[in-house]
Amino acid sequence: MFKFKNVDIISALRKIVDNNNYYYKTDLCYDIEKLQTANANEKYFLFLSRESGTYFFNERDIYVKDTYPHNTWLNHSERDRVKAFSVEVTRFGAKPVGNIFEIDYELHREHIRANVQNPVSVTITYQPPYSNNNAEQQFGYEDYIKNSKNINSEYGKILTEHYNVGDEEKLAEILNTLHSERENAAVTTFLDEYITAMKNTWFRSHGYDKDDLLFMSPVEANAAANNRIDFRAISKDRPIEYIYNPESYNKVKESGYVYGIKAEEKQKLNIAMATQKIGELLGKYEGLQAVISMALSAVKNTLKEQQEQYAIDDISYMLGQYRPAGTVEQKQDLDYSENIKWLCDVIKDGATNYENNPNGIYFDYEKVFDLLCQTEGVLTSTARCPRPIELPSEMPWCESMNSDEFDPDMYNGSMSADEHEKMYEFIESENYEREGFEP
Repeated sequence: MFKFKNVDIISALRKIVDNNNYYYKTDLCYDIEKLQTANANEKYFLFLSRESGTYFFNERDIYVKDTYPHNTWLNHSERDRVKAFSVEVTRFGAKPVGNIFEIDYELHREHIRANVQNPVSVTITYQPPYSNNNAEQQFGYEDYIKNSKNINSEYGKILTEHYNVGDEEKLAEILNTLHSERENAAVTTFLDEYITAMKNTWFRSHGYDKDDLLFMSPVEANAAANNRIDFRAISKDRPIEYIYNPESYNKVKESGYVYGIKAEEKQKLNIAMATQKIGELLGKYEGLQAVISMALSAVKNTLKEQQEQYAIDDISYMLGQYRPAGTVEQKQDLDYSENIKWLCDVIKDGATNYENNPNGIYFDYEKVFDLLCQTEGVLTSTARCPRPIELPSEMPWCESMNSDEFDPDMYNGSMSADEHEKMYEFIESENYEREGFEP
């Protein structure tokens, strides 16, 4: 088994998925979100890449009997093209860094079955301020399993679940021993060398011995055909088919072929798929998110590297969780705000990285700057503060935060409604006295 030390974890997992997953590669976007929002006290995770999709779990949870992570992790076989890895995070944040260890999946399943622990209770954190009671609650395991629907409807949306076992020290000892054995047994190698070997194994199992193609999923093959980008369909028992349009692709799809593409053609494909995805997003979302997405696409569509589709997959996942613009739910607005800040960080990091890249990577600076100026204008001109629910109906309210529209005589929420009313009674009294009238 191999290990990869001090790597960019997200980048590494993407490379694994790109060369092992045949379908549902975008499952990785959910895994990335789990990783980026993980509790810093929980640094060990397990990642599973398979022919159709991925899984990413806290390692400890897999050793707790009958939990979703435990049951899911054990429910696969070698025919699913399973690649299993342990992930040790040494630096958390938007770009986590750490160590990745290859795992023998079958041996690991045996280890889990031999050391699994029974849950006795579950600690759940509910999202404030939308939870109806205290944010953290603990329930007996059996009671929660039987009544989880009613319990969760009472307390609100779940943020985290933690299943407690009878002997936490024993479980911690089992995992510490496993980590030590894994560290000592694994051989350090470079990730790119490992990926090359994985790719070659995949192609050679279908009779192709050269090292000049990049692996493609059926989704990518379909996109390449529709955009008339050349690639190859490879089968162990049939001649290589050269695909260059939808008609030639229709002859080979769903016929047991695997697909490979030259590096220069893959770059064209990434840009074509990124452009299509941005177009789809702009058709669904308005305002800030659309403008920022346009700015990001202006950067990505002029790159010389194969990173375009990764960024667009992330945007697609983040935006795809929400309904189109126009909703007024407070929760969704808060999520949009986090999403906007995330996209801004992506643009900032991208501009810095491209500026400092020794290969002279560049992008359309002027276009990006103009679009971000538009974004700032949209933010300031559309800012609104909704009318407080408790505000008396007879009291006027101004939602706009724009200085050109804001009415200083209207209540703005900076004090209680009673204090506001008293203040204007006093001001009115002062005005009457200045004018020589009795209040």
